[in-house]
Amino acid sequence: MYLITAEKFLNTFFEGEDDYDKYDRRENMVGYNIEHLFDNGWSVRQKLRYLHTKVTLNQVYAAGWLNETALNRGYSGSGEKMSAIALDNQLDGSVDTGAINHRLLVGIDYQDRSNHTTGYYGAFPPIDAFNPVLWRSAGLHYVV
Repeated sequence: MYLITAEKFLNTFFEGEDDYDKYDRRENMVGYNIEHLFDNGWSVRQKLRYLHTKVTLNQVYAAGWLNETALNRGYSGSGEKMSAIALDNQLDGSVDTGAINHRLLVGIDYQDRSNHTTGYYGAFPPIDAFNPVLWRSAGLHYVV
């Protein structure tokens, strides 16, 4: 345990690393919605949506005091890629059975998702909380 002095952090103090702390997300989507109306009042519809996402998160963070002035730091990050597709087919119409009119909606739905995630964690060089100098060098990280 260390006794921390009454010295204050600068209001601009940042325990992370500019070269490593980042969040980046890229999304691409495409789809369509088609409908055809027949002369007899029936209709057929098809809807499709495709999504591809890529996310990167890296961060260096304070992980407790090393001594009176230096903070231990850790590193964590993740990378994720996801693809998804959804397809919906519908047949819609009315049928009369004597005096009763029935509205029918019949359909088939298909969905598929694929997700790949990688996580990283590890140690990063300590930083002097009262005289910070960014390392700008790689920390130790491990793939989970």
